[in-house]
Amino acid sequence: MREAIVNYVKWAIERFPFEEPILDTCAGWEPNYYQPLFPGKRYLKQDMQDFDPPCIDILCDITDMEPIPDESIGLVLNLESLEHIAHPQKAIDEIHRVLKPEGLLILTTVMHFKIHHAPKDYWRFTPEGIELLLGKFKILDCTLEGDLKRPKGIWTTARKTSEKEEWGKLPPLRIAKSDDRLWAKLKRKVTKGASFLQERSWVRGNG
Repeated sequence: MREAIVNYVKWAIERFPFEEPILDTCAGWEPNYYQPLFPGKRYLKQDMQDFDPPCIDILCDITDMEPIPDESIGLVLNLESLEHIAHPQKAIDEIHRVLKPEGLLILTTVMHFKIHHAPKDYWRFTPEGIELLLGKFKILDCTLEGDLKRPKGIWTTARKTSEKEEWGKLPPLRIAKSDDRLWAKLKRKVTKGASFLQERSWVRGNG
């Protein structure tokens, strides 16, 4: 879990109406970082395996969520997991199937990011890649994390709609601040090192 992702989910649910239940897909073993954002609402967690202690409500593959009826979910969260799914379009198609008409999807994934196996790491996505995957959704927001040219992450909010003319069109891109503390730490070290070298060069030149 990263604080920037929690903040994006907060931002999205404050701006775009949604119904319950909420389905947290590929939820993993992490504690309920996102569930407290939805007090009093029905919140379900899906994953391929359960954990100890048990925390998963629906055990299935995201590309075949047979236990979940058609058009039964108000909001789907797919957070920081799409890059680990071997067949991402199948996952998006299943999310589309289980969402109610006008249901909401909040999707976050990575682009300029280190390889991280969980258990596999297959993909990196550009905004155009997300646009392609969400070809049957109205894309309400697409936010780039940190930088326009080399974003760390791609965050998207989209709505299921029957209006085909609204499908798969990227809105103007937004930029959001990254919480990459490691990168900030590295930049501080580089700046400090450069200052040290400049100081040594000045001492030698005036010695």
